[in-house]
Amino acid sequence: MEKIRFIHTADIHLGSFLHIGGEIPNHIQKIVRTATMDAFRRICDVAIEYNVDFIAISGDLYDREAKSVSALRFFVEECSRLNTAGIPVFVIAGNHDPLREQPDLFEMPPNVKVFGGNEPEIYPVLGKNGQTIARVIGQSYVGRSDSRKMHLDYQVPDDGIWNIGLLHTQLEPQNSNYVPCSLSELNDKNIHYWALGHIHKLQILSESEPVVAYSGIPQGRDFGEEGRGGCILAELDPLRGASLRTIPTASVIFKRLEVRIDQDPDNIPETITDLEDLIHNLADELLKESHDKSEYDSPMGYVVQWIVRGRGEIHDTLMEQRDEVCNEITQQLRNRYQGLSPFLWTDSVEIKTEKVLPDVKNFENNPLFREMDKLVKSCFEDPKVKKEIVKAVGSIWDGRGDHENIEDHKFLLDEQTYKEIVQSAYQLVLEKLLEEEGRK
Repeated sequence: MEKIRFIHTADIHLGSFLHIGGEIPNHIQKIVRTATMDAFRRICDVAIEYNVDFIAISGDLYDREAKSVSALRFFVEECSRLNTAGIPVFVIAGNHDPLREQPDLFEMPPNVKVFGGNEPEIYPVLGKNGQTIARVIGQSYVGRSDSRKMHLDYQVPDDGIWNIGLLHTQLEPQNSNYVPCSLSELNDKNIHYWALGHIHKLQILSESEPVVAYSGIPQGRDFGEEGRGGCILAELDPLRGASLRTIPTASVIFKRLEVRIDQDPDNIPETITDLEDLIHNLADELLKESHDKSEYDSPMGYVVQWIVRGRGEIHDTLMEQRDEVCNEITQQLRNRYQGLSPFLWTDSVEIKTEKVLPDVKNFENNPLFREMDKLVKSCFEDPKVKKEIVKAVGSIWDGRGDHENIEDHKFLLDEQTYKEIVQSAYQLVLEKLLEEEGRK
């Protein structure tokens, strides 16, 4: 086996739009309008810079709601650039760009191989001397859902050649919409690297052979896809094994940032001006971090939701006119940061502060309060307790559904959301207990 290097990407949704609130200035509109295409351009730049052997696109290259002639032309032009560099592109269709909905508006360059939907197909990857150094096997969706366990028919020889499998799946055996599949089924094949698509978050499910990975979405389009999107630059070495590197590609980053008014007990905001200054400090830090990065790694802008939390005397003032306060701070932040490079656009400000309570230390010897602390600790440290809480919360907290399909969408119960649910419940009970103790 020879060492190979390739890019794994998926869920590009070429031509789709970013969902941003407010009247966006023209210069930001221009960046937002082309963000998904800019992400793919960066992927191609990386491919050429690192002289990869091929690019694997594991479904949802396009978006059925936003597919356009300009997006199709852009893909052809970028792939022509890759063709000149001698880099093949292998593409399977996913649930958002199934084969039967793909119009043949342009002739694809010869380096682009789109897998059919009737059965798995295999394409060779040739080395510099014309020898086969890898095989890519895949199968496309024909319609907007696909209940076939198509991966079971991925048959490749075990003969000293790297085998790369492309699959667009939710990786759930019970889900019949998006190629029902289990991780164990993927392990039972002669595939060295499973390049998965459909889940919009980077996930390395196995770093040893076979490598199983979701590359995530290259460009997030709303706060359900926050953070820096990217692709995976993968190397398979017969001596050193697999090496995976995440390459950032998003030009616009969605971020939720928490503002704790009580983080510094000696400097809790007393006025709206004080609160704005606190937010300014956090915004300046974010932009400074961006300037400290390399030009390649620096985004063109941020879209931010500010979540104001904590306890302080300002809470009552904020709650009296919460909507007006949120709108006023939002507009002030937009005016201050929208013209910078990178820009910072405030999507919204949410006030979730809490009123000041009696000092809990005064009641720390109370058996009831000690039992409360013990219970909360078990919620985070005891796997059985955590499992019961997740079960009690209900099935809407899942997060593996199709992000764009409302019928299939479920809320994302990640570690941060779980922590917030437990902490919120604890705070509600604590407030009631402290209020009662304060009256005694």
